[in-house]
Amino acid sequence: MKQTILRNTINMLRDLGITPICEGVESVGEYEALRERGVDLMQGYLFAKPALAALPAPIWPGQETVLRRQGAITHGGAQTR
Repeated sequence: MKQTILRNTINMLRDLGITPICEGVESVGEYEALRERGVDLMQGYLFAKPALAALPAPIWPGQETVLRRQGAITHGGAQTR
């Protein structure tokens, strides 16, 4: 049943001109099933574990001005502190 849902969902997305992106890929079997159906864009534990500590702190809309005044943001938008 899962295979039928997967196949029909991918076909529907392609018929609509939408590139499928599959998230939550955790096993080689899932990866292979998706590749066999022509899915190229995937993410999940199989590829990398979450590493939130490695990500920069988010900058919310309107926060750029405050951070720029504090010298914590550069011209290119990258956080420096």
